[in-house]
Amino acid sequence: MGLGVLGLSACSSIENPPPNPIPSTRSYVAQLAGTWNTNFTLDTAFTDRIQLSEIQTTEKDPNDFYIWGANKAGYLALGWYDPKTSEYVITVNTKELTQFYEFSSIAADGRVSGNTWFSSERGYSDDYAFTGQRTLGTASVNAPRARAEAAQLFEKLKASRR
Repeated sequence: MGLGVLGLSACSSIENPPPNPIPSTRSYVAQLAGTWNTNFTLDTAFTDRIQLSEIQTTEKDPNDFYIWGANKAGYLALGWYDPKTSEYVITVNTKELTQFYEFSSIAADGRVSGNTWFSSERGYSDDYAFTGQRTLGTASVNAPRARAEAAQLFEKLKASRR
């Protein structure tokens, strides 16, 4: 029997399988849009308010998306979905450190729980449990400057994540 009889083509043979397309992360990243209220405890309880609203794609990969905005102190915040670990990641980058929030799913009501940790020039912190709640809304940021800063920071943080 020829390949045509089986309905197979040469490019889908065992020796030459078709390439697996890399799925876009846009639909996952879109779920991060809104205002996030986060809570975690070290020695005392901490809260933050993070607003994410503008979705961008990377120059390296048009299927790799991230979203950016700011936290309540005005520091740049980024969010993305990592298909390798099946985790959502939100970061807040200050001058001294970067805080990572990682979670695997977002409930229908916007609630999340996961781990938060810190990265600085001195290394990584321990993991701490956190909870969060997303509400819909938009952030307003100094767009031209922040957009360029967000693109550079996204590439750096994604590459340096532990």
